[in-house]
Amino acid sequence: MGWELLNTPMLWGLAGLSLPVLTHLLSRKRHEVVPWAAMQFLELEKTARRKVRFEELLLIVLRMALVALLVVALCRPASSGGWLASLLKKTRRDVVLVIDGSYSMGWRDGRQTPHAAAIQWAHRYLEELGPGDRVAVLEARDQVRGVIDPPTVNHDVARASLSRLAPPAGTADLPAAIHHAIGLLRETSNLRREIIILTDGQAIGWRSDDPVAWETLDDQLDGFPDATRPRILVATPGEPRDTAVAHYHLDQLELSRELVPSGLAVTLRTTIHGHGNAETATRRVVLEVDGQRLSNRALSVRVPPSGKTTVEFEHRLQAPGSHRLAVVLDEDPLPGDDRSEAAVVSVEALPVLLVDGAPHPDVIRSETFFAHAALSATANERPWIDGRVVTWDRLKPTDLESAQVVVLANLTRPEPEHRASLIEFVSNGGGLLITLGDRTNAAAWNTWSDDSGILPARILDQGGDPLDPEDSTAAAVHPADESLNRSWLTRFRGERQGGFTEARFTRWWSLAPGESPEPAQVAARLTSGDPLLVTGRLQQGRTAIWASSLDADWNTLPARPDYVSFLHELLFRLAGGQSTRNITTGDPLLMTVPADFDISEHVFIGPTGQRFAVERGDNRQGQQVRLADTGFPGHYSMIPRRSKGRSGQSPEHFVVNSDRNESSLQRLDETTRGRLAGSDRLRFVADQQDLREAINRGAPHTELWHLVLVLFLGLLLAEVTLTRRMVRGGYQQETGDS
Repeated sequence: MGWELLNTPMLWGLAGLSLPVLTHLLSRKRHEVVPWAAMQFLELEKTARRKVRFEELLLIVLRMALVALLVVALCRPASSGGWLASLLKKTRRDVVLVIDGSYSMGWRDGRQTPHAAAIQWAHRYLEELGPGDRVAVLEARDQVRGVIDPPTVNHDVARASLSRLAPPAGTADLPAAIHHAIGLLRETSNLRREIIILTDGQAIGWRSDDPVAWETLDDQLDGFPDATRPRILVATPGEPRDTAVAHYHLDQLELSRELVPSGLAVTLRTTIHGHGNAETATRRVVLEVDGQRLSNRALSVRVPPSGKTTVEFEHRLQAPGSHRLAVVLDEDPLPGDDRSEAAVVSVEALPVLLVDGAPHPDVIRSETFFAHAALSATANERPWIDGRVVTWDRLKPTDLESAQVVVLANLTRPEPEHRASLIEFVSNGGGLLITLGDRTNAAAWNTWSDDSGILPARILDQGGDPLDPEDSTAAAVHPADESLNRSWLTRFRGERQGGFTEARFTRWWSLAPGESPEPAQVAARLTSGDPLLVTGRLQQGRTAIWASSLDADWNTLPARPDYVSFLHELLFRLAGGQSTRNITTGDPLLMTVPADFDISEHVFIGPTGQRFAVERGDNRQGQQVRLADTGFPGHYSMIPRRSKGRSGQSPEHFVVNSDRNESSLQRLDETTRGRLAGSDRLRFVADQQDLREAINRGAPHTELWHLVLVLFLGLLLAEVTLTRRMVRGGYQQETGDS
């Protein structure tokens, strides 16, 4: 039989044992002895004095025992096994049920999905709990979701919550769910504490290659006394099941642009992966726009054995507004990965402000002439960009209010009166393009960037030779074809014959991509190896720096057919920071709205139909709304609360993506299971009977504080009786022989 104290800090209360002794010593008042002849008749006999001293000592001991028993009771003593524990009523339990909510739990090649089997298993387990047992329910998804949190003694509430669980989607972070469960059990009071994990045995959710996560869990568990240490048990309901059946999944959808002018094509690209197909399989994929499948846009794709194939669609959105695009694969046993979608915003024309840093009386020789001509072609009845030019000396902060992208073309330096406005513009979602040239003061730009982080790269020194770009004898430096590997730049590769990679560059500035606040990306390089285009972010906005000139002074790009297309693509790319329409789970949804937008009249609708309140964003202008709770992957929309009289308002679409590695159904092997189980960290059970045996294995601990309190009351009664006897009897001398 083992003993343990569950609340050992209360042992400091044993210092109170000194109180009865101190009280006794302080109560013994010292008097001056005055000799008096008659005093000899009042003195107690020797036997009577011995009896009084004994009773005083006994009273002190009783009082010290009372303090000690009270301290021991507060320390919550517990017994493991033995005859004493068998005589006492068994302790109540605190239980946390953790249900794997990843989309692999939706496997349909069987009588029921693992998710349905887990819910049924949990219902049976609840039937075995007794009155007073507390239960909590958690879902292990990309983020841990508390279904019943904190634990409740109302088991009917737990049963109802199990019946309302959302379908499996996304991935599962099981160590994070265990961490959350342990935190819940730390706040409970029952002696027996259990964590039951219901999963499908898939390896990916366990993060077995992350030792830090498991060391953190071990530290949590070591903080419990042995008697209350939670027992972690893992069950896989619905086993065995055949996961060798061929299935396929789509990667996250890639878009050439998230902000697109009406009528301009947007490219959608994804990859189909095969799992377990022993032979080349033909799969059908179809394009879906705003929930409508376009049967005339279906493709039959051949997937090699356990291989992959790229799929690409191109679509033109004619109506401005928010749209939802999806590529859908024919359903297979794992439907959670047969769909890949994204949100796109179509606009009439993108407002762009071109700031000319090198104006010239001859407008053709000004820095922004070619760019403005490319963006405002008179032959285009529906211009995709509304470009406006202002010279650097006439730029005002109010000019930024009507623009979504600002281009600073060959400015000597950022003027002090414009710096704060530009930083606020980009931070709130605006796009900024900085093009360099012969007037660029690198030191001034770098100083500003060091203070604000607005530039994605530091400007070093000039490269190339000061030669005429049309001089065919000059050293040929072109954009490197292999560097154009981003989805929105692939159309400018050499095989497209648009002239982008044929443009000759004779002058450029060397750039050093920055690492903060976010790592910059080199989107294009020259064949010399120097970065040509570097992109980055500043809070919600996007920035880019072009190492050469925007006009034809340092390169021949304005004379190439791709110049117009490239400039459009780049500006629309930079404008994409105005809202976050496509994010990963856990990131907030953000959207810029008019100043008079009423958040109380709108609501977000999640993938499961759940409604979320619209929150005001934290930008300075107060023109942004957000949704922070994006734990479920899938399609979200923002709609008016009351649709009557609002037929002109179309939904605003958003998409939350999750990791597609969940499609790999690789199981935990025995070696990994043994490593995760560790030294009694957790235990894998085969079925409900095995779970019962695991729970009951070993002598259960039983708390004994109530027995200690009974003993305390008995000693208290003895102390009161003895004190009363001493007070009533006094110190009179016995005269039995008189």
